[in-house]
Order: sequence, then C-alpha cells, then structure tokens
Amino acid sequence: MYVRTGLIALLLSLGVMLAGCPGNHDHGPANAAQGGLRLDDGRKWQADDHTRASAARMRDAISSADASTVEAARALGSRLQKELDELIRGCTMTGAAHDQLHVFLGRLMPAVDSLAKAADVAAAEKALASVRELLETYDRHFE
Repeated sequence: MYVRTGLIALLLSLGVMLAGCPGNHDHGPANAAQGGLRLDDGRKWQADDHTRASAARMRDAISSADASTVEAARALGSRLQKELDELIRGCTMTGAAHDQLHVFLGRLMPAVDSLAKAADVAAAEKALASVRELLETYDRHFE
C-alpha cells in the first residue's frame, strides 16, 4: 500500500514537473532517468536564476535539519516538496542543461518523498542523508 502510494505521488510530481517546463520535447520518466548525471565537457551546467535560488533554499532548509523525530522529518520533507514544486513551476531551462536537471530531479524527488513519508527515525535519517548527498551532487554539476 505504501509503495503504491509513493509511486503514485512520484508520478504525479513528475507530471507537475513536466507540465511546468517549456519547449516541446520528451520528458517521460524514462527520459529523466536515462543516462547519468554528467558535466558539460568538464564544466558545470548553467542553471537559471530561479533554479539556483530554489536549490539554495533547499540547502538552507537542510543545513541544520535533523531527522531525530518522524514529525520533524516529515515537516522538512513537506517543505522541500513545496520548494521542488516551485522550482518546477518556474522552470525556464532548455537544452542539455535542462535535460541534466531532469536527471537530477528524477533522483531528488523520490528522496524528498521518502523523507516526507518516513515511517520511522531510521528511514527519516536515511532519506535526509540521501537528500543532503543529492544537493551536494547538484552543487558539483550546476552553477
């Protein structure tokens, strides 16, 4: 039951993400997960101002966060989900940088969902560690 609910939430989030992006190109889940996150010939991808600001707010939200209670973890997950929704609504990126952002978001969204739905402290701590690692990955691939 929880797996089905999580999958439905992920698919709905992907739908929102894809509806908010400009252009007329494929954004299916398979496209977002295809291939790995990579640099632009050794350089970071250029993100738009909106994406950079959203990433900064997510980093700020987790900088002093802890998952010592399920309630705190779920509240943080909900806050991060709202930030992801805002990032997606304001998406203006195009081209290869946009495609790489989708690869990144295809990984971040399930981690945030896991945090928002953590069943216990161990799951919350694992999800928070994953979100932190993914935001560090964002910093290594986008500027």
